[in-house]
Amino acid sequence: MKLKICVAGITGWVGTPLAKSIMNDPALELVSGVSRSFSEPNFEGVLVYPSVLEAIEQHPVDVLIDYTHAQYVMQHVLTALENKVHVVVGTSGLNGADYNRIEAIASKNKLGVIAAGNFSVTATLLKVLAQKAASVIPNYEIMEYSSAKKADAPNGTSRELANALQHLKKADLITPIEETLGNKESRGATIDGVQVHAVRLPSFSSSNEILFGMEDENLRITQHAGASAQPYITGTLLAAKKVKDTIGLTRGIESLLF
Repeated sequence: MKLKICVAGITGWVGTPLAKSIMNDPALELVSGVSRSFSEPNFEGVLVYPSVLEAIEQHPVDVLIDYTHAQYVMQHVLTALENKVHVVVGTSGLNGADYNRIEAIASKNKLGVIAAGNFSVTATLLKVLAQKAASVIPNYEIMEYSSAKKADAPNGTSRELANALQHLKKADLITPIEETLGNKESRGATIDGVQVHAVRLPSFSSSNEILFGMEDENLRITQHAGASAQPYITGTLLAAKKVKDTIGLTRGIESLLF
């Protein structure tokens, strides 16, 4: 039996090619979409609604996939969980408190949520390799680059990376931020104990880099994504197929790949 899917953000940059990929996947069925701005009643023959609640009330689904906006994603996740729907979250902007709340509600309702700031395979490998390096090198910081139009900062990939690394081994700052002379803001934001620097410029697509430093040597691990949404689709489809086998919150897709 095919998994029934609703895509929130179906007319967006990732949502549109994702919806078409779902339609071409024999294991999945796209039954509805959500868009706040779309004026047409359907998208490629699929009914589109202005809210997640309307979409899942009109067409029961197994999984909600969210690629919307940081302003709306938390409410979308809570609405889905309250209506016994599993969730895959590709939208960035959630913080630690949000994830804790999602974990508690999903576990209580025996539902699965898979959330990733970046569903691409190479971004996942960046995270895995960075964890290996951080277990040996305690001095590291994160750089992330996105287009000038990306409103939230830092991006979801760097947030997840910081969270994963600080659970492994807290970053060692040789000079504490509070001892910085001049503008302390120039040292970036402290996310889960890790310094993260966000760049927003025209012509930049998503890139993520972690820098490690040792005496007289350093290591850089960098991941670049192109201008299309294709890097995120493969991982999202994998998560959609696996989320019903999980309970609670799963951060990232490394456990699905390995």
